[in-house]
Amino acid sequence: MLDSLHALVITGGYDLDPAAYGQEPHPATDHPRPGRDAWEFALLRGALQRGMPVLGICRGTQVLNVALGGTLHQHLPDILGHSGHRAGNGVFTRLPVHTASGTRLAELIGESADVPCYHHQAIDQVGEGLVVSAVDVDGVIEALELPGDTFVLAVQWHPEKSLDDLRLFKALVDAASGYAGRQSQAEPR
Repeated sequence: MLDSLHALVITGGYDLDPAAYGQEPHPATDHPRPGRDAWEFALLRGALQRGMPVLGICRGTQVLNVALGGTLHQHLPDILGHSGHRAGNGVFTRLPVHTASGTRLAELIGESADVPCYHHQAIDQVGEGLVVSAVDVDGVIEALELPGDTFVLAVQWHPEKSLDDLRLFKALVDAASGYAGRQSQAEPR
C-alpha cells in the first residue's frame, strides 16, 4: 500500500491499547481496537523506513510516540485536576501552545498558536529520537517531531478544525511532492 502513497497522515480516533506501551487500561480508556493499532504501527514503521513524510493528528501523535518506545498519560484529568483539553463529548477546546525554538513546527507556526484540542490522553515518556516541539500552559506535550530532512511531525491538536493550521497541511503537501519527485527519479527507466 505504501508504494502508492507520497505521505502518510495518521488521524485522531479511539485510544491506543495501553498494552502497546506496557500499561494496564485506565477506567476512562477506550475499549482496545488492536486491529487499527497494528495497522497504523505497520504503516508508520514502513513510512519511516522509506523516508516518507508523516503527519500525526491527535491519536496519530500517540501512535508515533508509542511506535518509537514512548508512553502515554492515559487520563489527563487525573494528572492536571481539570478536563481543559476536552470540554465535553464532541466539544473542542482552544488552548495556547508554545513551540520549541529551532523546531520544524516553530518554523511553520511561529512561537505560539491557539489550537483546537480534544484529547484526554497525552505523551508521558517521549519515544526514541523524537523532539518535543510544543507544550501547552499546563506543560502537556502537544507536538513531537523527528529532526532531520524527512518531514515527520505530529500534533496532539486537530489542525483540520482551524484555517490557521493550513500551514501544517501545506508543509505536508510540499514534503509529499518532494518525496514523489525523489521516488520517480529512483525508479528504473
